[in-house]
Amino acid sequence: MVCVLSYDNGSDTNPGTSSAPWKTLSKVQTSAAAGDVIVIQYADAATYNAAWPTHASYQANVVRRFEISWTFDTYHTVGQFANRDHWVIGPVKIIGFSPASTSVSGRIINGSMVNPAAGFTSQGYDSAMPSNTHSSALNVAYGRSASNPLTLAAGSSLISSISLSTVGAKTTLQRAAILTVLGSAPAAGSFRPPYCGTDKIIRFNKAALDCSLLRSLSPVASTPAMSTVEGWFAAPWIDHRAGWSGGQMHPRDNMPVVTSAGRQTQPAVAATGTTLHLLWASDERGDPDIYYAALEGLPPSPVVGVNIIDDTSGADQTAPAVACSDERKVFACWLDARHADGTGADRDLYVAELRSGRAGTNLLVGDDGFNCDQNDPALGVDRHGQPYVVWTDYRRITAEIYWAATTLIDPVPLDAKTIAAAAGGLLGTDPAAIKTVGDVSIAVPPGACRTDLHMAIARVLNPQLSNIAVLDSYEFSPSGVQFEQPITIAIPYAVTPQTRRILPFWYDSVTGALSQQGITEVETYNLTPHLNALRFRTTHFTPFHLVEVDAGGEPLGTAGGGCAMAPAGGGSPAQLLVPYTLIAGFLLFLRRRDRRNRAHLHPGP
Repeated sequence: MVCVLSYDNGSDTNPGTSSAPWKTLSKVQTSAAAGDVIVIQYADAATYNAAWPTHASYQANVVRRFEISWTFDTYHTVGQFANRDHWVIGPVKIIGFSPASTSVSGRIINGSMVNPAAGFTSQGYDSAMPSNTHSSALNVAYGRSASNPLTLAAGSSLISSISLSTVGAKTTLQRAAILTVLGSAPAAGSFRPPYCGTDKIIRFNKAALDCSLLRSLSPVASTPAMSTVEGWFAAPWIDHRAGWSGGQMHPRDNMPVVTSAGRQTQPAVAATGTTLHLLWASDERGDPDIYYAALEGLPPSPVVGVNIIDDTSGADQTAPAVACSDERKVFACWLDARHADGTGADRDLYVAELRSGRAGTNLLVGDDGFNCDQNDPALGVDRHGQPYVVWTDYRRITAEIYWAATTLIDPVPLDAKTIAAAAGGLLGTDPAAIKTVGDVSIAVPPGACRTDLHMAIARVLNPQLSNIAVLDSYEFSPSGVQFEQPITIAIPYAVTPQTRRILPFWYDSVTGALSQQGITEVETYNLTPHLNALRFRTTHFTPFHLVEVDAGGEPLGTAGGGCAMAPAGGGSPAQLLVPYTLIAGFLLFLRRRDRRNRAHLHPGP
């Protein structure tokens, strides 16, 4: 059965004939039978951009996507891909483009291209597009009419554009849309093939998506409607020219565009919920800085962004990376030349947390004084929502991979409970029952505490001790507490043939060195061939570190700070990527706390 649809003079109470057509897709959904052919006499933009019921097929002599329409010489079978871009069964003759490609004061605008080659330097969209050579031969829309149609064979993608009235600082195009010409109708729900090149094989369908693989998260109060989210990503990104010059053909209304002065390069993106976090390098102030914008979908107007760099020296900041956690924590890192030498060598890595659209203090990820370049930064977030950085480092001449992470206390303690002051007690594992690393214990004698005290044992993750051979670190809290008499701590550790002598230390942030002040009666005892335990007494709580020492009891350093992941190395990344240096604000907290500890240990007059 053939039914007719016409938005301008139709009515859903009509029988659907050519003289009395239907008006809306709702009528098609409820009244058309499977296999019916819907002839579209006329449709408005909303009808073309809406989802067409898939139990019927469609014929039209015009199709429209966004503000762009194509007119055929006769009716053709047409349809929609999963993203609602249109396809048409060809070959097809196009006799009209709207808006038409024309000349305005010598400028050719609103051009169209067929199957553009990826990376091709010439373009047919707009003759005023900077840094992209215009070719009139590539513009297939110019001068088309019924007497001069454009014939497209099956296996063609037509990209048509609308030019901005004024050439923008960063783009020349306002909008672009894609029409794909196929030899036969694809299955409902098919994804559109690439618009570049001649391969138009339909390879994917939304029916093959396994949504069960997505994590099940409870929606938040601000979750937008799916129709809203769908609209954000409906328009295609036209980016078949690589590099910064390709930005001139990015349609402003299709994708987030930065139109500030200067060049914008090296974009990096990450997402939390419905928010897209965008970083890029911009030289609008004369030297490259890193800019940031948080986007709730595609913006209705060009993006401006904020400069997240606190450097005032005019140095270059480049190669941004961004990562975020489920807790909506967002972090940025980049290469920074503020401490580079006169030749521009010795660029460092910097990290900052982004809050409310702005960045906190830029934190240096140093290189232990090797004065070498760091390159290729990559940023991630661990299971605690804290950042870590991986980069290429040339401190040992050849490029190796290094890693740095945030120092923090594991939020899940090994044990925690209240110890009565009068009775004392045991926290953690009974020393007689130690079987593995992590079976840490604290023996508190009666009267050691002035009052009943809630105590906890937790691992220190990624301790802030570069160049020190740290075997393990634990936080004993409440940190800074002083005891009336010594308590006993037992910490087991793994033993290998390479393990040297181990001693306990705590980090004195005032002196910047490890200290054993307040630690007494240190002894090591063997539990198994692969497990030893270190037992010592102390009169205060702080993070304690098990450190390899030399024959004189001095802490051993590691060559170059951190550990390089060499290609010939074995083991997992967790074993190979040793913490290198502190990159987040936890150091400030430790310094303040340890100053308080020092005040307890060395009371003033």
